[in-house]
Amino acid sequence: MANEYLGRVRRAGLLILLLISSIPARASGVSTGQLADLELEQLLGLEVYAASRFPQPLAEAPSAITVITGEDIRQYGYRTLADVLRSIPGLHLSSDHVYEYLGVRGIRRAGDYNAPVLLLIDGRRQNDNVYEAAAIGRELPVPIELIDRVEFVRGPGSSVFGSNALFGTINVVTRAPAAQAGLRLLTEVGSAGLRRGYLQYDRPLAAETRLQLSAAYGQSKGEDLLLPGLAASPDGQGNFRDIDGELFQQYSARLASGPWMLQAMHGERLKQSPLPIYGADPGDPGNRYRDRQGFLGLNYEGGLGRDWLLRAQMFGGYYGFRGDLVYEGVLNRDRAEGRWWGGELNAVYGGISGHRLLIGVDLQRDQRQQQTNYDVDPYLLYQDTRQRGLRVGVYVQDDWRFSQRLSLDLGLRHDSYSDFDAVTTPRAALILKPWSRQTVKLIYGRAYRVPSSFERYYEVEGYEANPDLVPEVASNWDLIWENRVSDSLRVQAAAQYLRVHDFIVQSSDPASPQFTNRERAEAQGLDLMLDKHWFGGARSRASLSLQRAHDETGDFEDAPRWLAKLHNSLPLVAGSRLGLELLGTGERRTALGTSAGYWLLNLTISGVSLRPGLSLSASVDNLFDDRYTDPSSPDLAAVGIDAVPGGGRQFRLRLEAEF
Repeated sequence: MANEYLGRVRRAGLLILLLISSIPARASGVSTGQLADLELEQLLGLEVYAASRFPQPLAEAPSAITVITGEDIRQYGYRTLADVLRSIPGLHLSSDHVYEYLGVRGIRRAGDYNAPVLLLIDGRRQNDNVYEAAAIGRELPVPIELIDRVEFVRGPGSSVFGSNALFGTINVVTRAPAAQAGLRLLTEVGSAGLRRGYLQYDRPLAAETRLQLSAAYGQSKGEDLLLPGLAASPDGQGNFRDIDGELFQQYSARLASGPWMLQAMHGERLKQSPLPIYGADPGDPGNRYRDRQGFLGLNYEGGLGRDWLLRAQMFGGYYGFRGDLVYEGVLNRDRAEGRWWGGELNAVYGGISGHRLLIGVDLQRDQRQQQTNYDVDPYLLYQDTRQRGLRVGVYVQDDWRFSQRLSLDLGLRHDSYSDFDAVTTPRAALILKPWSRQTVKLIYGRAYRVPSSFERYYEVEGYEANPDLVPEVASNWDLIWENRVSDSLRVQAAAQYLRVHDFIVQSSDPASPQFTNRERAEAQGLDLMLDKHWFGGARSRASLSLQRAHDETGDFEDAPRWLAKLHNSLPLVAGSRLGLELLGTGERRTALGTSAGYWLLNLTISGVSLRPGLSLSASVDNLFDDRYTDPSSPDLAAVGIDAVPGGGRQFRLRLEAEF
């Protein structure tokens, strides 16, 4: 009874806070010129890249796209890309206290490491070539302060980007070097021993040449976990203490000169594994994962005559992983090394009336895809496999405008692989504007994902290699209706139907523990969204997502039937803002039962000016300290951990200085 009463009090307090935050603000002195304060019409004109591989206004893009700006990140106190994605309609996240896993339309599979989603940094592919993983936690080499905006494109993107763009595409756009010299310093402290610092230096070198350098470093001791009834814990009572630590660092450099841009990024993260993943000794401080990744790229973008826009890039990337797990006192080391290089050349031609034509070619050479597994002492080798690969893709897209009210976007891509059959993926989008403020988009597309080197060749005790895996292919229909009710109010409804053939899953058969192709999977979803800009600079965003993901065996695990999200941002005084974020997630099936639905309320006060150039921000995540769980992986369920505790209440304080 006491817990039920306390829950009612928390919900009442939550409702009061949200009602207060929804009152239109009429504060004077609200700063203008910030993206969050622009009229809705200007926001819809914001150019995005991830839908068509060239910049185009958000309202005209042939996809359902959500854009989270750098101002949104600041106002809601987001710490990682995972926090940003959690705020987007139709997406949910889970964690095993090592990595963050992204679910799209309820599809979130154990062992895929977000591979069905393509991750871009400034338009450059970032999925590694061993796990095909999309890093969205602290292992991402981009500091959160360096992000200018995040574009998320729902649905298939293979017609322009190729593999991995199966369920969606994430494009992380970083801040361009500033036109004036400046130094930005930030320090952050918080719960669970969080300590973090960030430095950014911008300097113009010549009339059109600018340099930008940044570095971030942080550490945390993590949270203590309690799993009652689990005997396999350090104290036999289910307590896991002081074994959730994390150490991370991120570096970037960018040199821009006219149409040229040279960019390099590197990130590293060392994370303890508090839970007995893959049957390791529970609570051993030697259980830890290390990730490092980065890239070097040279880009050119410029006009070629009056009607051509030319884009070219060369790049090289690397990924390294080391997983140390202790089994009955013996340290087992799992390693992966990936190296790749490639290039891209495309051109946009606008010389034909009513058409905008994109043609391009790209390639990637996977120079190294190595996986090893061995006991350290005494040394015993279990696996050492090495592969290489080559992919070449050609693509074409025509943005065909019949009139101001009707356009048709047609795209086609063909990819050739050294070790798979060639794949061709089309997309067609009909965009209709029956009235000046309403837009209807009907989109059909196909997408694919080639199985990763990990899924095909990893083989140790508990896993069997399956080199005969074939790419999974998805067919997708989207229907989007958008109504700009006024210059300050937009409503949108987006329905999606997705079917995946040769769906890749991890077999639960103990006699054949490997990745296999299942016949099919399906997902249906409906997103209802509202975006309101109030007088005085306040803004509200709300969404409700209804969805179902299933195959012939039934509903998927970790697939909530509903997601609800509400964001309110309003000005306070002297340029500071209050950001309230309410996140609701429905009940999810686990291997042995269910994880209950839950609501989380996050609060941030940002931009409190202490003196010119010095500001303070404070955040509280999970304000009411609500307890919730995420469905676990099959290996944890096998040792009695069917669900993993989520994060409790977390406090953070940030001090920022600009010179």
